[in-house]
Amino acid sequence: MQSKSLLKQSLKNPLVHGTIVLTAVGLFTRVMGFLFRMFLSAVIGEEGMGIYHLALPVTGICMSVAAMSIQTALSRLIAAFSTMKQCQDVFLLRVSLILSLSLAGLFLLILYPASRWICEHILHEPRCLDLLRMLLLSLPFSCIHSCFCGYYYGTNQTRHPAFSQLTEQSARMGSIFLIWFVRTGQNQPMSLTDIAAGSVISEMAACLYLGICYGWERQKPDSQILSYGQILRQLASTALPLGTNRLCMTLLQTVESILIPIQLRTYGLDHAGSLSMFGVLTGMALPFIMFPSTLTHSASVLLTPKIASDSASGSHEQIKKATDAAISLCLWMGIFCFLFFFLAGPTLGLLFFQSALAGTYIRMLSWICPFLYLSITAAGILNGMGKMTVVFIHSLIAILLRTASVFFLVPRIGMNGYLAGLLTSQLVLCLLHLYEIRRTQKGAADFRH
Repeated sequence: MQSKSLLKQSLKNPLVHGTIVLTAVGLFTRVMGFLFRMFLSAVIGEEGMGIYHLALPVTGICMSVAAMSIQTALSRLIAAFSTMKQCQDVFLLRVSLILSLSLAGLFLLILYPASRWICEHILHEPRCLDLLRMLLLSLPFSCIHSCFCGYYYGTNQTRHPAFSQLTEQSARMGSIFLIWFVRTGQNQPMSLTDIAAGSVISEMAACLYLGICYGWERQKPDSQILSYGQILRQLASTALPLGTNRLCMTLLQTVESILIPIQLRTYGLDHAGSLSMFGVLTGMALPFIMFPSTLTHSASVLLTPKIASDSASGSHEQIKKATDAAISLCLWMGIFCFLFFFLAGPTLGLLFFQSALAGTYIRMLSWICPFLYLSITAAGILNGMGKMTVVFIHSLIAILLRTASVFFLVPRIGMNGYLAGLLTSQLVLCLLHLYEIRRTQKGAADFRH
């Protein structure tokens, strides 16, 4: 009876309940995504997957600044204000939307006209042009989507963000299947631009879903304590370090993605072969390894406002309990996933993608599982503690290690050199994050005594 009551009490905890909801829906959408990737790999091939993933980091740069950093800042501020009994949720959301959409518009004005130059001189792949232009059109909708998610995460409501993921994935798959059906009927091949169009439609669908939910449930806001200018300054002061960190990291990741095919050609592969190998790694093997991270990502997203709220109220013991539980869960999950992917990797590659190379990469990547999952959750914990700059420094060290492996190892030993750098960087990142968490907790304990 006592165990049942403890279970019920745990399930009522917003962090536990929210993580379960996000994880359950996230796993379902990941399964949908895997089935969809099998379809894409058959339609556009390994080289097409490589070209598609070559263009994604460009929009990732915009998303890191205009959407994700503001989402995290919004959820942290809403949680902090609610702890101080100052409910400013609606006003924070309004300012976030204005700021995020303004940045998205600025990126569109700069990058859309320059897209041809970017494809020819930076990506070294002119076939990315129409694909990149279509992906850029999804930016405003992605920003709206992220702001609404940040609002709901900050108010400990996970149901709508979770189901927005399901709406987004369903709209992407449905629209691309429809385009494929029409193309097949007209005896025309499916293009990468068609797939990017599905991404635009999916973001529009997610925005529509969250907008309807917000409008339906919207309550009259409390009296405005801060002016919009003061809210903007608070939001910007939180989002600026996050945005700067994300921008630097995404830029370095973009450089890494561009360099891998180039360095593989230096190793001895031809143009098509290098893109195919890059496509197998990024479009087939890595998604398998990232699949279980749905749980750690959900925990990370919810830990940030939870720990920010506990920090504002001085509940250091609650922070330690949440931190220890999350780290323990991620460690055991990482060990289990390592064993599973190491043993089943070759079978998974052949079963899902009919690719022996994908299976080989899954097995080799299995070693990063414990460190990858731990570092994702640890980053959420540190962000909640206000350690955004520390997270950036640690991540910068890790990405520089990976980039160094691309420069010095890939031309000599091929993709194995990058995989070695990836393992080393994840190990270093994980250890640095855990050390900083323990150091911060020890400092808080010493201060209390």
